[in-house]
Amino acid sequence: MKTFLKYQGLVILLAISILSPANNNFEKEKWQDVVEGVDFTEDYKEKKPEKKEKTNVNMPALPAFGGGGLTVLSYVLLAIILGVAIYFIVRTLNSDAERDKKVSSVLRYDDDNLEENIHDLNLYDLLKQAINNQDFRSAIRIKFLITIRSLSDKAIIAWKKDKTNWEYHKEIEPQELKFHFSDLISYYEKVWYGNINLELDDFYKLEPFYDRFIDRI
Repeated sequence: MKTFLKYQGLVILLAISILSPANNNFEKEKWQDVVEGVDFTEDYKEKKPEKKEKTNVNMPALPAFGGGGLTVLSYVLLAIILGVAIYFIVRTLNSDAERDKKVSSVLRYDDDNLEENIHDLNLYDLLKQAINNQDFRSAIRIKFLITIRSLSDKAIIAWKKDKTNWEYHKEIEPQELKFHFSDLISYYEKVWYGNINLELDDFYKLEPFYDRFIDRI
């Protein structure tokens, strides 16, 4: 800024001296007095970049494992416990699946002891087998067993293999369910214990009653 003001003053003086009638009498000494001490190379000096001081950044210290947090040993023990828990869960699920598979493979859809294993059997597979074999009498029996299991799963009845159907009927509290369940008992006992051989059309007429009842549960 100072250099600019000096140059501005020189230009003004030079203009005045040129326009002045006495410009031919411009004294050399005055010019020297004006320019004395002015460094004309000042603006052309290469400016060196300023050096920035390095600042040390203090990184946050990592928590020590032996401090207030978990130790390495704690992490290892936690991993072992989780691994063992997962192993036993998977093993239990696999064993249950294998047990159901074995029970289903041993018992046929027309086995007399189906009532003793209704929670361990894949009743829907057995129902499919009965229909494929056109044994619609056994199919109605299996539909009734599916109904009993559904009531047990919803804790509406307390299932026991030695209970009779009418004992289950007494345990049902909702009157609407009790009323319709009595119809299902009658259909099943008439067909199964009466040794009635159903045709496909007869089965399709009875099946919706069991399906609708299960949907109401």
